[in-house]
Amino acid sequence: MADREPNHGRQKAAIRWRIRTRRAATRAYFRLSVGPSQFGRRDSRPEKSFEEEETAAETAMYEKGERTWVAFADWLAIGATMTSLLFVVLPSVAGDPARLGKLPAAAVSMAVVFELGYIPAILAHYRLVLSAGRGGPRINPEPAEQRLVLLFGLLGVGAFVLVLFG
Repeated sequence: MADREPNHGRQKAAIRWRIRTRRAATRAYFRLSVGPSQFGRRDSRPEKSFEEEETAAETAMYEKGERTWVAFADWLAIGATMTSLLFVVLPSVAGDPARLGKLPAAAVSMAVVFELGYIPAILAHYRLVLSAGRGGPRINPEPAEQRLVLLFGLLGVGAFVLVLFG
């Protein structure tokens, strides 16, 4: 008994205090995330899949009168994907790539410019950049988004022509 540390009681009290505060923090977290009405009882409903949640969100938006759409900026990503698939991947798999000349390189350059423009355009769509203080419901396309998509679309076509004929 003589080899016991004199503050052994304090250590036990500190451990008990840490356990109590962790439990309280966990309870508070669940109250905030689950909601006070559901805390302490199990929900018998099965969890929704991502698709069900997405459909429910779109339905709720429709019922509120909000429009759903493909963002104008997404057409840059769609164009880049289709260009890469149609003019690079498909010809390379289907036939002799050497016969195509500069076409795959030109298509890739256009797709890269499209993807480069997609980033600021989608940020402008969600008014994270270039919002000019706009508020209220969003329109499709947002003015800054439209300018960026058109700019990078023209730059992409320019890169395509420059690589193909330059």
